[in-house]
Amino acid sequence: MDQPPADPARALHTLVEHLRTDLTALDELGHALSTRYSVSTRPNEVDVEIIEGLDEVDRLFEDLGASVEREILSMFGWRASAPRSPEATERGLASMIALHDRGVAARTIFINRVGTVPHFGPHVMHLRDLGHEIRLMPAIPVQMAVYDRRIAVLPVDPDDTAAGALVIRGQVLARSLVAVFEHAWQHAAVPSGPPGPELTDTLTDQHLHVLRMQAGGAKDEAIGRAMGISPRTVSRLVSEVHEALGTSSRFQTAVVATRLGLLG
Repeated sequence: MDQPPADPARALHTLVEHLRTDLTALDELGHALSTRYSVSTRPNEVDVEIIEGLDEVDRLFEDLGASVEREILSMFGWRASAPRSPEATERGLASMIALHDRGVAARTIFINRVGTVPHFGPHVMHLRDLGHEIRLMPAIPVQMAVYDRRIAVLPVDPDDTAAGALVIRGQVLARSLVAVFEHAWQHAAVPSGPPGPELTDTLTDQHLHVLRMQAGGAKDEAIGRAMGISPRTVSRLVSEVHEALGTSSRFQTAVVATRLGLLG
């Protein structure tokens, strides 16, 4: 017996119902996968942005300073520690006063030569007086600033601060940078006030010149040539500096001299 012809409308209706069922199942599966994926990866997401130009970098720090809620951790090297003008120093100090008034904790490690930067040595002491925790190191492992342990700013080129900044948003990488900071913090020195008259009377201008050249990285031979004295005399002066400061190595001497303000 011949089959009756299929009803096109019914066939189309059946196909649409099958497709609707399949689409609903796919939508539910996609939603489930999306939820699971976003929950498991959101803490690990990292967003990287490059900021070019000194004005834009300054604006970035202003914006981050205005939005930070709890803490700033930072390390600055030789070039980054030098402000472009006394006015820049005053703006930086005003910004830190505002952070202090908001209850934001701040810790910074500066390179120990910071005392030789014009306008900046007193700035560091002002920060310390505000409650900003300051420590010093002869070399900075990574120049950076970390805001609330989730946003980090690093120089694009550590030797050229004008090259721009690298902004990294993400807790995973920020936590790693915080670990680097905490390790450096444990090995950094606490700065103190200016030297007393007894010490300044003990160290002559020649001693201080040797001390400052050493802190700048000069070897004994180079110091002797620059000062027109023999290596033996340089060695004697270095020993006398060590004795006066109670130190036994270049590293200790640089740290103590910075704390005492002898490198300014």
